[in-house]
Amino acid sequence: MLSFLVVISHFWSSLLPGGDGSLAVMGFYVISGYVITLVWSKTYGNAPNGFKRFWLNRFVRLYPTFLASSVIGFLAIYFYPEAARAINRWMELPWSPEGLKRIAEAGIDPSYWWAILIPQITLVGYQAPAFWGVPITFSPNAWSVNMELYFYLAFSFGLTATFFRARRFFQAAFLVTSTYFLALCIAGHQLLSTDMMAPYIAINYHQIFYKTPVGIAFFFSLGALVYYFPKKAYPNVFKVSAFILLFAIPLVPVPTPIPVISRLLAFGILCAITLLLWPDTKPKGILKLLGDLSYPLFLLHWPVGVFVSGLTGLEKNSAAFFIFAMPASLSASVLAVYFLERPLEAHREKIRPKTET
Repeated sequence: MLSFLVVISHFWSSLLPGGDGSLAVMGFYVISGYVITLVWSKTYGNAPNGFKRFWLNRFVRLYPTFLASSVIGFLAIYFYPEAARAINRWMELPWSPEGLKRIAEAGIDPSYWWAILIPQITLVGYQAPAFWGVPITFSPNAWSVNMELYFYLAFSFGLTATFFRARRFFQAAFLVTSTYFLALCIAGHQLLSTDMMAPYIAINYHQIFYKTPVGIAFFFSLGALVYYFPKKAYPNVFKVSAFILLFAIPLVPVPTPIPVISRLLAFGILCAITLLLWPDTKPKGILKLLGDLSYPLFLLHWPVGVFVSGLTGLEKNSAAFFIFAMPASLSASVLAVYFLERPLEAHREKIRPKTET
């Protein structure tokens, strides 16, 4: 569901007046914090060669789909450069005249355009172009995957080797980022009271929190803390209510930049509550397929959208474009699941420690 929110916000944003894809991305971090804490605590934390197995498994899980999205993104930009710029302004070839111009405008020596290819291929160092000033990307959403690597480092270097140390680590992370979050909201409120600063804050305010490791740590640690809460059965009315409230947030219009930050906070907390309320059951059938589609759909929809626009001449944020681009993105994601990710699952199973339950 979160991946669908991201795609909708990118392809037809008027359907989500209450927020952009940043809400769903923060939800991803909450879920990731919970899942990685569970996996590390039960599987890798005390297993022989846990560090090596953890990173190898993460590599097999994340890198092939990322590389596929980057290659498809490159091909989309190569064949339809104008459509790529219209769909996502950061999708550009670094050696093209426009790409070299952007690199120079970002204060980077254009002769080093090749260096921009390194994160496009390796994922390491892949940052958000809108915030960090890197002017070119082949897979616009890959920056958020790179951000997760910071938290994987925290796990794999032994910060969560035991239950007690894990809880202390995430309590500290939650406290620090919560304080940072509130301070940012207060500062933003004060700055918005001046006409001179309002335009700057309106453009960059929530990006400062949304696209930095410190800000994202709030959501990741929030999800990780859910793992340590006692598991018990809750009334169905609580579960359904939390789920409805969670997905109602993007539907309520946002009048000013301040509520964007507030809704990030509310959405993250509701994601954590929803995780707490619903039991730890493995999805089956169509639910499992939808879960499997989330990662490739998250990465592939931008490149697929470029191909759709280039082939049809349709522009994003229109019903016609959405009608073509959404099914095309889902189809590409299904192919990625059945021909890339599921075949690799057997290799991931061999990597996992035998003690896993």
